Amino acid sequence: MRQASVIDHVGIMSKDLTPVEEIFRRLGFRHGQVSSMETGLEGEAAATNLHFMFDNSYLECICSKPGDYLSVYLHSPSALHTVVLSSSNIQKSHQLLQEAGKEVSQVMEASRPADHGENKGMARFGWLNLGQSPIPSTLLGVAEHLTPNLIYQPHRYQHENSAFRIARLVVNSGDEQRKGDFIKGFGELQEILRPAADSGHLIDEIEFCTDDELSSRYGVTQDWRRSHYAGLVFAVSDWEALKKFTDHCGYAIKEKEILVVDVCEQLGLFLGFQAK
Repeated sequence: MRQASVIDHVGIMSKDLTPVEEIFRRLGFRHGQVSSMETGLEGEAAATNLHFMFDNSYLECICSKPGDYLSVYLHSPSALHTVVLSSSNIQKSHQLLQEAGKEVSQVMEASRPADHGENKGMARFGWLNLGQSPIPSTLLGVAEHLTPNLIYQPHRYQHENSAFRIARLVVNSGDEQRKGDFIKGFGELQEILRPAADSGHLIDEIEFCTDDELSSRYGVTQDWRRSHYAGLVFAVSDWEALKKFTDHCGYAIKEKEILVVDVCEQLGLFLGFQAK
């Protein structure tokens, strides 16, 4: 089951960024400099991260250190645990969530260096954290880009594999009952936030499936106890450019509905590619 997404971006948490960087580099992705994110939380040490930018969204890879606030989500060396929903007006998003009875933090400000395009500077964000997520082990937030010219740049770094868009986030519920719960809970949250979302910059879809559906559609087996986020699907503009990397990447490749690179062992999720 697929829903139109109001997801701004997602994040992979890892104990070490080097293996994550290597996997994406082998597959033809390019990122900016490793930097630190200041989240505005009092007394918190800045997390180290790197970013892979796309036309509609981006993927953040975050290094979690022992005992930091991220470590409660990370049940393995690496997995996708961060989902940030979109806002064009963070105060309005906060109001909508409160009116719907959701537990939310105060609105805070975060910042990080942006160096992935012609415009360089300190990108700023207004954000809030949701106290509970419909999908377990999720650091779930809402963010507004206060400096969008530094994030969505017309001449950003281009990926050599020609990936230009995050088309889909795939969630593995494990079984049918949890699938129904996830669809209902996440769908409700998206509908609350949709009126204040930035409709121009969203991951296209979120897809919910069971273990069996994940196997039949994508040909992978994933441990949902590690993370319920099972895959990211990218749109590519040049299939031959993509194949140059996937043919020699050293990871298991499957051609199902899409081209699937199985890195479930390394990242806890698969990376999929479809021609657009």
